[in-house]
Amino acid sequence: MSKTIITKDKKKAILIGYEGYVGKNLLQLLSNHEVYEEVKVLGVSRTVNKKEGVEYKFMSVAEMVNEVFDCDDLYLCYDASFFNLGGKHYISKDNYKYVPQIALKAHRDGVNQIIFLSSKNAVPESLRFTRRIRGLIEESVRKVDFWAKHIFRPATIIGEESGATWGGELADKIGAQIDDYTGGMLKKNRPIEASAIARAMVDVAQQVKKGEFIYRSDWLQDYDKDENNRAIKPI
Repeated sequence: MSKTIITKDKKKAILIGYEGYVGKNLLQLLSNHEVYEEVKVLGVSRTVNKKEGVEYKFMSVAEMVNEVFDCDDLYLCYDASFFNLGGKHYISKDNYKYVPQIALKAHRDGVNQIIFLSSKNAVPESLRFTRRIRGLIEESVRKVDFWAKHIFRPATIIGEESGATWGGELADKIGAQIDDYTGGMLKKNRPIEASAIARAMVDVAQQVKKGEFIYRSDWLQDYDKDENNRAIKPI
């Protein structure tokens, strides 16, 4: 049985889902990160502002299953815009089955670590089709025996950042008071910036820690507010 070798630097990353809100931020971070020596993106859309030093391969979701995953870290990052009918990057229902197959192929190719974007609403037993299918995909990905699995389950993702901050602090104070009465329900459901999720995904991938880790919206809220960054401890 081959020995698992975990690399801390000079790593290779593959990003799938770079077209989405979180994916765009991930591409920016990965292309400028000192730890990643090589970055490759796989996607369907060719309308992307290409980053210097990044390898781009355009193909269907089905074709990705046959790709060679020669990397240390796989960022599998399909947000709601890929699943919701009418979403900007919608992929057909026929292609959903390939998402966990991509993860399985990556594992077989020797990828040690997956950083996977799911959703708080991904529930396999849900009566809503999109929530159920995302829940089933997450469930399947978690069954793949990666050395490390980082599963992100945010609530609503804010895609476009606004320059307006008026009232933000007041809203946070009111929200904190509501949380005291609701046992943290508001915090668990509060929208989170796509940029914060992307930063967290890249940060946790550098932990070199074996196991499965789940990062929920309340954890992401704390992470985003901790400027000293950030005791990376999943909930």
